[in-house]
Amino acid sequence: MYYVKPNSFLSRVVAVSQFKDPKCSKEGKRLVERMVKLGKRNGLHLDKDVQVRIKVCMFDASLHFVLTLSSRFDVHCVMSFA
Repeated sequence: MYYVKPNSFLSRVVAVSQFKDPKCSKEGKRLVERMVKLGKRNGLHLDKDVQVRIKVCMFDASLHFVLTLSSRFDVHCVMSFA
């Protein structure tokens, strides 16, 4: 499998979803609709800089949550990021 840019992947999936093929099964249509929904949920339709800002905000929020949780319950937990 080769690497496809996320925004071009989503645009291709949206194009397929708009293409009405009478031979396409209901399961195939549901799969494409689900791929479009998940792609938009993951922010693939947004610009790259907006995606980066959202990821940074989510990282900061999760780090703040873990630090607050560990300080309230006197638990020392270690977060590992790959």
